[in-house]
Amino acid sequence: GLDESICNNLQLKIKNNEDINKEKFNTLIPKKFSSRIDFMSEILKKFSIEIAKKNNRSFKYFVEKYCLKTGN
Repeated sequence: GLDESICNNLQLKIKNNEDINKEKFNTLIPKKFSSRIDFMSEILKKFSIEIAKKNNRSFKYFVEKYCLKTGN
């Protein structure tokens, strides 16, 4: 759910996030972050549901099936 400029700012080089799992995510954490939690917190500050829906089919399915119908 991050646009290209935010990815560049966070030093993330991701073209496609469809195949990122926990282990691969951990390898992407830049050294400037003191912990995984610190990095995840920074991502969540800038996260866009709309961008995430465009970049990840399973996230789009989840949001459209379970979140939008309930109004959450």
